[in-house]
Amino acid sequence: MFCAGNRNGNAACESSSTTATTLKVSNTSVNNSHQQEQRRHRLTCNGEVCHAHPSDGSLHLTLHPADVKLVLERGWGQRHPLARDSWWWWLRIVPPGFVMVYAPRDAEELECVLEIIRAAAWWVSGTELCR
Repeated sequence: MFCAGNRNGNAACESSSTTATTLKVSNTSVNNSHQQEQRRHRLTCNGEVCHAHPSDGSLHLTLHPADVKLVLERGWGQRHPLARDSWWWWLRIVPPGFVMVYAPRDAEELECVLEIIRAAAWWVSGTELCR
C-alpha cells in the first residue's frame, strides 16, 4: 500500500499492485532460500510497527523493500542512515526497510501516512489493518 502521488503533488491514496503481488507471493510455497530472504527482510526493531517523534511528528517504521522504494521515490521519507543490506550493519540491529516518514502537513497527507503505516503493519505482522 502506498500513496499514489508524491509528497509535493497529488496525495491520493490507493492500494499498490506491487504490494498486493508481494502479498500473493508471500502466501505461496517458495523455496528455502527465498524464505530465508523474507525472514531477513522482516527483521524489525523488536517487532515494532512504528514510533512517532513528538518533536516534529515524523515516524520511524519498517516497510517491505518495494514499499521502501516507493516511499523514497515519491518523497514521503528517507532511509534510516544505519539501514543497510550489508551484514556489518546488521550488528546494529537496524533492518534495511527501516525508514523515516515525514510528518503530514494536512488531512490529505495524513491519509497517505496512515496508508504507509498500514503497509508497515502488514510487513511486520503479516496481517492487514482494517480501515
